[in-house]
Amino acid sequence: MSEQVFQTRYETYRTAVESYLETLFAGSPDWRDLYESMRYSLLAGGKRIRPVLTLEFARLAGLADWKTALPMACALELVPTYSLIHDDLPCMDNDDLRRGKPTNHKVYGETLAVLAGDALQPEAYRLILTAPGLDESRRAACGRILAEASGADAGCGVLEIGPGIGPLTSELAQRAGKVVSIELDRALLPILAETMAPYSNVEIVPGDVTRLDLKALIDEKFAGLRPIVCANLPYNITTPVLTALTDIPAIESVTVLIQKEAAQRLTSAKGSADGAFPLRLQYEMETECLFDVPPEKFLPAPKVTSTVLRCVRRKEPPVAVRDEAFFFRVIKGAFLLRRKTLSNSLSAALPGWDKAAIADAIAACGLPASVRGEALTLTEFAALTDALAERK
Repeated sequence: MSEQVFQTRYETYRTAVESYLETLFAGSPDWRDLYESMRYSLLAGGKRIRPVLTLEFARLAGLADWKTALPMACALELVPTYSLIHDDLPCMDNDDLRRGKPTNHKVYGETLAVLAGDALQPEAYRLILTAPGLDESRRAACGRILAEASGADAGCGVLEIGPGIGPLTSELAQRAGKVVSIELDRALLPILAETMAPYSNVEIVPGDVTRLDLKALIDEKFAGLRPIVCANLPYNITTPVLTALTDIPAIESVTVLIQKEAAQRLTSAKGSADGAFPLRLQYEMETECLFDVPPEKFLPAPKVTSTVLRCVRRKEPPVAVRDEAFFFRVIKGAFLLRRKTLSNSLSAALPGWDKAAIADAIAACGLPASVRGEALTLTEFAALTDALAERK
């Protein structure tokens, strides 16, 4: 490629990028100050090397019209702009100028500069996910799959956790009587305000699901509706969130997209690496792995396969026990000491109990002396609990 051809093509791409960036964040009077701050840094100039290279790659890859790649190309400009705004803050480099202009926090204040930077990152993902020409089945596959699996209808109030930019939320809104979505990332709130604007039955609740009083929230928001839960749960909060939801009797069902390995452990007939929780879950709920969702259904694609897990509240417990509180105390105690025998673990968990009586109860249930807690099913724990109660 000659220098003249290179320069002509570069200027063509750069002009197209500048024109596209000019269209971003130009409306929404509700978020005017935030959008002005975002545009201030985004339109401050620069060589636009990242989007230019993306457009040239699209052309070389055989894209019929390279302009259709503009949303994805420009998304790559939003991410470093977010980083630069934060780098200039007083707590970081404390710069006064950027490209010959006062830095964002000098013009709009530190608080708005932080929000502007934070908002640019999710907006980059929104540009990619809503880009024209992106395969529709891939863009909304997970939202549609989960919404259908949840069984939501007009009589349901759906609690959603982590809506992101709202692909699942919009699918649920078209099915349910009401959708309440809990979002931790406040930078996503302006985006959700736009993407959920067509749905009057959607309410976004800012907050951390692990710290909210979910029972009170459900009682307040879903009066007259059947509460269900539908969510794409991150791995690190799967067990604590499911534990909290299991403990709320009003919740009729829980449908979640989680890592396949986690789903298999949670539906195991015995305890697992998740401790006693799979047993507690199956005591309260009928659990079923509906189907797997391969990595290519996501954008970007993860390294693991996901599974849609559906949990439906039982009308009656699967096993009969004389003392439910003691039953769960025994199950929890069985997992107190990992890699120890059931007898040793229960001896530590049940102070005041004679170790010989515990060993005798285990033997009376036909279990070997070396058995560990993770080897027992709900039925075996029920029998053990009754056997222990008889020896107290």
